[in-house]
Amino acid sequence: MPFFRDLAAAIDRMDRYNFDTMIYVADKGQQKHFQQLFQMLKIMGYDWAERCQHVPFGVVQGMKTRRGDVTFLEDVLNEIRLKMLQNMASIKTTKELENPQETAERVGLAALIIQDFRGLLLSDYQFSWDRVFQSRGDTGVFLQYTHARLHSLEETFGCGYLNDFNTACLQEPQSVSVLQHLLRPDFIFSKLSVMS
Repeated sequence: MPFFRDLAAAIDRMDRYNFDTMIYVADKGQQKHFQQLFQMLKIMGYDWAERCQHVPFGVVQGMKTRRGDVTFLEDVLNEIRLKMLQNMASIKTTKELENPQETAERVGLAALIIQDFRGLLLSDYQFSWDRVFQSRGDTGVFLQYTHARLHSLEETFGCGYLNDFNTACLQEPQSVSVLQHLLRPDFIFSKLSVMS
């Protein structure tokens, strides 16, 4: 029984580690389980149950670990590398790379991370390879390509990195306002389209 195993494990962890806070990170479907677990610890007289908490998260729909319907991370990463290599080879403007495997892995990993983190923590989502590899919009691929383009412009025009840039000027009210607007590109683009 998972409930009794978790109950015994919580008591054992307190005895062994005398924790300040015990955090259980598990999907939101486990919320009732943890509420009951913490309540049972309180009923049993363990005051430290107040210091236990459940941090819930949404799940990737279509994956059920108990039924074995999962995709292993290693398989996902291998697929990402392969698809990114194919994608890079199909784009005419892709430069010759020293290590295309490593580049494909890094761009693909960024694409996967941004796809996974783009929603709210508690929201479930349907995994989509098409969305991961989309080269337009708020995707990891677009972010990496934009970074590469900006870096290329720096090299072309001799800008280099601004290592001696004084960040104190970014605290001025006008600078803060500009930065806040830059964090809202969808809003800016919608205003620009209305103006044109």
